[in-house]
Amino acid sequence: MNSIDQIPLIGVGIGKAVLMPESFYALYLYRVGVIGILMHVVMLILAFKKCSELAVKYKYDVSLNCFFMSFQFYLISLPFSYASSALNDQVRSGFIFYVLLGMVFKCSDNFKKV
Repeated sequence: MNSIDQIPLIGVGIGKAVLMPESFYALYLYRVGVIGILMHVVMLILAFKKCSELAVKYKYDVSLNCFFMSFQFYLISLPFSYASSALNDQVRSGFIFYVLLGMVFKCSDNFKKV
């Protein structure tokens, strides 16, 4: 933790041999610093807004509406689950999370072109 005192804005990198806390907030504050956490939070907020827009746009398509609404609920649950474990630090859940984010942003781009 002494390293984080020197550069709290940018973090110290992976540093797996040094510190491995259970909380997402502590782990990523140490690894990526304040800037990295803010970037992640902004990404979650943007994804939530885009899901909301797409759910309204596809309100008559039950499957797409359900997908965007359920992803919104997943995004809402993330800050609570981060307090207990590094959920997106696991390979499978991180992969699924970023694939879903990519799908949402791609659908949003297609929506703007129409």
